[in-house]
Amino acid sequence: MIILGESSDDRGTQLEELTKRILVSKGYNNIVTNHIGPGGAEIDVSADFSRPGIVGNHTNRLICECKAYKSVIDTTSWMKFLGKVFMEEVRNKSEVLGCFIALSGVNGNVSGNYDELLKHRNNITLITGENLLETTRELYSLADIESITHITSNFTDRPIRMIDICYYRNSVYFVIAFNNDEYTLLDSNGGILKPSDAHILSMIEESLSTGSYVNIEEEQKAKRRSIFIQKAILTELMLENGEVDKEKLTKSINDKYVPCEETEFNKEIQLLIEKKFVYCKDVLFYINKNTDDIFVELFRFLLNDIIMTGALGCEYYDGLITHQVIPKIEEIQKGLKITDDILEIVMYLIRISPTALIKSLYPEPMIVSHYEQQLKSQQIELFDREYFVQMIYEGFLSDFNNPKLSRYIREIRGIAEVEKSQIIKIKSKEKLLFSNEWVERKAIGQMTDEYGGQYVNLLVLGNQPEPWEETNN
Repeated sequence: MIILGESSDDRGTQLEELTKRILVSKGYNNIVTNHIGPGGAEIDVSADFSRPGIVGNHTNRLICECKAYKSVIDTTSWMKFLGKVFMEEVRNKSEVLGCFIALSGVNGNVSGNYDELLKHRNNITLITGENLLETTRELYSLADIESITHITSNFTDRPIRMIDICYYRNSVYFVIAFNNDEYTLLDSNGGILKPSDAHILSMIEESLSTGSYVNIEEEQKAKRRSIFIQKAILTELMLENGEVDKEKLTKSINDKYVPCEETEFNKEIQLLIEKKFVYCKDVLFYINKNTDDIFVELFRFLLNDIIMTGALGCEYYDGLITHQVIPKIEEIQKGLKITDDILEIVMYLIRISPTALIKSLYPEPMIVSHYEQQLKSQQIELFDREYFVQMIYEGFLSDFNNPKLSRYIREIRGIAEVEKSQIIKIKSKEKLLFSNEWVERKAIGQMTDEYGGQYVNLLVLGNQPEPWEETNN
């Protein structure tokens, strides 16, 4: 644990204030900092703890020594503290509790002396930074390290080298150190550092030598913008049947997506070239014609996270999803056999549903585990095929229910409604106890111009006419 401060004296003051807050939370009262005792001895923090007795209350005196040194505590400082405890006991004519807080720990001599002292007295406590950290966690209800790791990984894929906790003026922060002498800062709940807290960065860099601060929120925004522009470029290339000149492409990006300076556009194009998704010849850009080599990575990139709907269903997009994809899916799914009886439904679903396609392009653990465990039989192969078809059906239904894809599904794919029937059978060991079937119909309807004309999902009653019957009427 790190105590921050603008100077060494300020670090000591901050540790004393933290100690005071901990004592308050433990029920201590009459807490005083920087008390001058008899003989001019300074006591960092003193407090009283009252316990009810049969007649009146019993009060225990506590004195604390707070050392926020960067180096370990030596015997001299330890003996001075024990002397203060002894003098307080003489003055109070009763046992005094002593608490020595050594943020950076103590040397071997002090540690040995403390162990021996505990055999004879139980009124002295030695607290190091590790002990203080646990108490601070409780006091400020800090998020656990696993949660902080997860939050950080949502913003950046930088490897985390170290996570530490620092304190300053009643605020606690998580310091996340990365490789290459870089770090970021989260508040006690795992939130991104507020601009009003930026003043502590210089103190952290002085205390930890962690290098330069990284605003992972801004970095994430920049990364998402980069991916957005790359996907916009691929979308426009597909809409232009795979190739377009630079002037037209840059104009389309600026007019239809986001303002994009030439330097930024060139950077994103270069990244696509490095991925081998795009090639450049003079001022002409075109999608890699050897799509068989890049198909999996191209569609993983295009359809993950940010889905650009513009190219979905265009002639070029559909032309990439041919029967040649099937061996790739079988390879990814580690031995799955897409037989003729399911081939056409698989092709139809992965072509119209981006989620169905992306699901098929990543290993499905249930299916892959059978191959890895060398479980082979006709029954297992049948199960894997049925499970795979169910998985991509679910992907399609997810897209159908996704408002962001409603216009694409309705206008480009011409799908007005999905009807799903389900049968439930409840069985005992002897017989069928109960059976029932129900039908669910969902449609995509368009609001009137008064409400913006957007497409919405609707539940359809079972007695309603079929979509084509409504059209004919």
